[in-house]
Amino acid sequence: MTKSKKLSKLLAEKNDVLSEQALRDTLTNLPNRRAFNNKLTQIGQQLSKSKSLAVMMVDIDFFNDYYGHLQGDEALTKVAALLDGILEKYNAFATRWGGEEFVIVSQHAVKFAEHVYEEILEEVCNINILHERLNIADVVTVSIGMCRAKISIIEHSKTCCELADQALYTAKQNGRTNFYSKNEHFDELVC
Repeated sequence: MTKSKKLSKLLAEKNDVLSEQALRDTLTNLPNRRAFNNKLTQIGQQLSKSKSLAVMMVDIDFFNDYYGHLQGDEALTKVAALLDGILEKYNAFATRWGGEEFVIVSQHAVKFAEHVYEEILEEVCNINILHERLNIADVVTVSIGMCRAKISIIEHSKTCCELADQALYTAKQNGRTNFYSKNEHFDELVC
């Protein structure tokens, strides 16, 4: 019986480790897209009244064209660590969305204002990841799209993600190393 209890405890511990690994990006150690979807579901389940939400998409500029795998991995891990450090003080949730793109969500949209994107843009440049084959910029930069909204149903959180993604592409089309907030309206949107 003692042996069975020890094995059950060991199995439970291993299952906890596997569950955690299933929600983490192995390269950056940030939560992965599955964890982000879980976070949105959790936010949606807590909606008994309208709540603030900020969603920010962050994309490394010119990434695919100018990096091999090893240099790309290094750039991704440095940018991820920087985002994680910055966002910890704002109580925001950062995740690797895929490729060279990250998504950030905060339920503290009032504190999560434009100064946050300015800090991210500046700090990414300051970590000085050199673009060895790029004539446009000396160091790695990012572009950012954002949506802040009052949401009352879970579908609004998904729409806010779509708006942040659209804003990101607008920022990229307007010169990169840039920020854009999409101005659309649903419910009490505060973009």
